[in-house]
Amino acid sequence: MKTNMKVFLGVIAVVVMLTVPQALPALGVFAQSGNDRGQIGSEVDYAYSQSASNSVHYFYDYSYHDAYAATSIGYCTGHALHSGVWMYEVWFNGEMNSSGTYGWYNHEMLMASAFDVDVTQNTSACDLYVVNQTKHVWSTGGDLRDYDYDQYIANSMISGVLALISAAGGSPAWTIATTVAGALLNGGYHTKTVNTSSLWYLWQWSNGSNDAYDTMYFRADVDNGASTQITCNFHVFGMGFELLTAGPMVLNISAPSVRGISDPYLMTEEDRESCGIITVNKTNVDQYSSLLHISDVDIAEIKESNEDYFYTIGSITSETLTQEEVERRAVKTSESMIQYLEKEYELCQSVIDVFTDAVDEDQDYVQEVLSKRQNIKTWIEMAINNLKEGEDASSIMDDYKKLKN
Repeated sequence: MKTNMKVFLGVIAVVVMLTVPQALPALGVFAQSGNDRGQIGSEVDYAYSQSASNSVHYFYDYSYHDAYAATSIGYCTGHALHSGVWMYEVWFNGEMNSSGTYGWYNHEMLMASAFDVDVTQNTSACDLYVVNQTKHVWSTGGDLRDYDYDQYIANSMISGVLALISAAGGSPAWTIATTVAGALLNGGYHTKTVNTSSLWYLWQWSNGSNDAYDTMYFRADVDNGASTQITCNFHVFGMGFELLTAGPMVLNISAPSVRGISDPYLMTEEDRESCGIITVNKTNVDQYSSLLHISDVDIAEIKESNEDYFYTIGSITSETLTQEEVERRAVKTSESMIQYLEKEYELCQSVIDVFTDAVDEDQDYVQEVLSKRQNIKTWIEMAINNLKEGEDASSIMDDYKKLKN
């Protein structure tokens, strides 16, 4: 099975040259203009990241194989206009690859990958958005064995661009890289489910893949003074292992509030400084955009607003959870266990959808997967009803783990 991705070396070389980070002049403790208030200094890194990885070693069709999934989220300070919300930008990257032998050649074991983002606490206070999906959500599935050496180097350079975006976020590197990425799509197709509390993007390759890079940018709008949580997972689907997940990575966001006032436009200067809010003159947005890692989309929104100032703040932390911690949190209450099982049900359905489309693969194995996943779905429906009737969450979790194994 061959991939259809084509790489344009000349264009990519330009991308890499243009994505070299540019150092801003030292801004000192306060911004140079004198109109801005707060500690904005080039010695401070306003971009943060969290990562997760997972792997599986398995035997399939007379051969041993390894599948690997790695993912990272890059996030930065929130910023506010006079709209009642704080806007937090997140860059989500995923990489998957597989290795092993199948007969006399390396079989493309990877069938699909997916970004999975949910607001998991206080959903009414947080809205998720993907602006300009064609530009900011894409995948480059491909098998590096099919390229000559120069093409392999070119693909590695794109990987470096993604690493740069993950580490530092922001324009213009993001804009340049994603503009070129349209020429690098594998020829697979993707499905999406987008609402204000959930984002799901899944790419499938009818001819399989051994390596792929996925990336997306999204924005979380959090109500003034509210706290919320966003959970991010990267899923990989493939022959022999079915489903491999890297994550979850959890973002905890607390929009600032002081003395009962949560709108930064209604706070005094002392109030804003006391909770770490930085005031920036709108005319300086271009100067600070790369330092604060503000996307081109939000830069345009800031410039078009009627406000003279905008505000920025950290107020976001992240963590990567182990599977044991996920299960521990799930069994705290019946409600949390139901939420956990509902998510597992959705993933079972996704596995079914992917494998239903696998018409060119080993149909005995495909039918085995479909039957097993359908049985798990049926069991989950029963377990949720039992939880609603008062059955203990811990015993349900124990039974579910036995069922999956």
